[in-house]
This record gives sequence, C-alpha cells and structure tokens, in this order.
Amino acid sequence: MGAWMKNFISILASCLLFSIANPSAAQNPNEVLRLAAASSQVGNPTPFGQQLRQVIGGQTGGTGIYPALIQLGPILGTYTFAQFPLPGGQIIQGRVFHVGGYSDWELGLSATTGLIEYSRFIPQSYQWGAPPNVPNQTAPQPGQPTQTVPGPAPTITPPTSQSDGCSKYPSLC
Repeated sequence: MGAWMKNFISILASCLLFSIANPSAAQNPNEVLRLAAASSQVGNPTPFGQQLRQVIGGQTGGTGIYPALIQLGPILGTYTFAQFPLPGGQIIQGRVFHVGGYSDWELGLSATTGLIEYSRFIPQSYQWGAPPNVPNQTAPQPGQPTQTVPGPAPTITPPTSQSDGCSKYPSLC
C-alpha cells in the first residue's frame, strides 16, 4: 500500500471519528446527551468547547472524568425533557439512564462551534436511595426514550423566555 493511500485512510478515519464525537453531527438531542455523559465518564474532551474544557479540567483534577458518573455505570438510554432554542444555539435538558441510576443534564449546544459550551448534571444512584414512591425503575433499551420517566422531575429549571435564556447562557446568544 502506497504512502498516499495510508495518508488517505488516516484522514478518512479522522473525519469519521470527528463526526461521531462532534455534538453537531448528532442531530438527535438524545445523542448529544449520550455523548456528553459518555465523554464525562472516560475523559474525552472532544464534544466540549474550550472554556468548558477548562472548567471540567479544574473540577476533575485534569482527568475530565467524573467519578459519580462512573459509579452510575454504563449508559442504557436517554430521554429528552426539553429543547430551548436561543439565537446562538440551544439548551437541551434530559435524563441519561445508567445501569446503577440516572443523571439529569442541562447542555448548551452552540450553533457556531457545534460544541457543548455549557454543561450541568445531577447524578442519582439507585444505591444512594431511590426517591420515595418511585416503583422499581427500569431503564429503556439503548437509543430508545421511555414513555414515562422514572424518578422525580429534574431539579434543573429551564429558562422562561429567550431573554432569560440569553442572560443565563450569554455565549449562546
């Protein structure tokens, strides 16, 4: 195999990996949620904007790995609660189901960079105690949203208007 063919294959593989790890390539908000959670379990900074990468690095001692998400285990599925459009992107709110619990997420996806510029999650492990009056919780099959969402409603509140959203997420306006 010639050198040009090796270079071509290398470039093609890089493009494919970028499209898989790039949030803007995932049109489905459930895929953006899955990508953010999975990346935060393994320390992959690819889907996050530069400022968010710095914040994540500071919070995780430079590893990019959140132990609370690792404790929840592998991802089983996602559910999008809401999408809120802003002039420079959108806010995605949803739940990521793991083997050992779930995590509620609020993500700011930039239309300009195609990256996640804002991220917040709240983990809830079944080991830490399921919320009261919640039946035995089952997670959806991978890639399938649930019809009813186990656990309490998320504690993350969405912006009530575009101006409220812009004041809360100025980099997306």
